[in-house]
Amino acid sequence: DALTAEEVADTLGLARSNVSNGLKELQAWELISIAHVLGDRRDHFQAEQDVWSMLNKVVEGRKRREIDPTIDLLRKCVAEMEDEKDTPKKVRERITDTLGFLEETSKWYEQIDKLPRTVLVKLMKMGAKISSLVR
Repeated sequence: DALTAEEVADTLGLARSNVSNGLKELQAWELISIAHVLGDRRDHFQAEQDVWSMLNKVVEGRKRREIDPTIDLLRKCVAEMEDEKDTPKKVRERITDTLGFLEETSKWYEQIDKLPRTVLVKLMKMGAKISSLVR
């Protein structure tokens, strides 16, 4: 059920200010939403109920907040290395390899993200057996 911030604070035994900050962060990640209760002017907070949707939001959020900016930064580094030739070869290789890895991982995620949930569940259940399909 949807709870007010005060109810969350009381239930968890936390300070109201800490709960408020946590609720704002969870809203930013779209893991909770505000629900309105008839006759009550206070905001009530309801958690995402679907585990798959929750997982998807967390992974997408991490990609958007961490992976995408890192890819952008590494691309800038590669462009700068083209202009200045004094960057050591090992550093160039490390930056280029890291960029390639993150770009491939990002592409893989974008493809996986488009798959229907039923297919994802089957893939997960296959586990390591999926390697028999790759030759």
